[in-house]
Amino acid sequence: MSGAPLLLDRRRAAALRPLLPARPPAEWHAALTAEIAAGLGPAHAALLAAPVQEGEEIAWTAPGARSRGFSALSAADRRALTEALGAILSDIRRLGESGAAPAVAASWPALREVPDLDSIHAVDGRPVLTAWAHIGARAERPPGLLARFDDGRAWQAPPRFPWRRWGLAGGALAAGALAAGLLLPVVGAALVPAETPQCRIDPASLGLFREAQREGGRQDALEAELARLEEERGRRRIACPLPTAPPPPEPPPQRQAEA
Repeated sequence: MSGAPLLLDRRRAAALRPLLPARPPAEWHAALTAEIAAGLGPAHAALLAAPVQEGEEIAWTAPGARSRGFSALSAADRRALTEALGAILSDIRRLGESGAAPAVAASWPALREVPDLDSIHAVDGRPVLTAWAHIGARAERPPGLLARFDDGRAWQAPPRFPWRRWGLAGGALAAGALAAGLLLPVVGAALVPAETPQCRIDPASLGLFREAQREGGRQDALEAELARLEEERGRRRIACPLPTAPPPPEPPPQRQAEA
């Protein structure tokens, strides 16, 4: 596939009604292809032809060497092209559902709408759409021509983060923290007496306590020394060789039989 753009389609802007009016088509194309390429690869992003505003007309181009319109294809080629188209559209829909592509999620399902089947092109054997996210100016509602090529699963919008709920909760927590900071000195002064009585220990009791500590220390030292002696005795037992058994007694001499 060469890098030279092919002119695939050109239509009067007045004959079309955009379904994504918030931005110009070129800005939508840049945002969508960037997200699709990042999430699925450049081959999927190449599904959308690039719109170019030319006065009162809009032209759609795509890089490639050869292009054929949908009506010029044989029945077998149409079936193969629409199967590839459906697989790509299904992947793009799931990307939008994942929450990783906000532009895709914001443009679905209008993204897959086209005014007619002449918007489907085979560029070097791959499907490319022109006039995407557009319908005829006189059409009352999107015709859904490409919906049948999808995998048939209903669109599930990605979950939105509850910014308002979390903002209210954060505000309540901040107000509570501020109130606690302001009221804590007042409440603390009311609960804690101004003069806290000091705890005093009788000198005689303190002397008994210290003597008990010294006796406990001496007992611990004696127990440690006893454990050391027991360990030393065990080591000496291991070091001592086992006593050898005495040799067996010699058998008594046998008496010679009398002649």
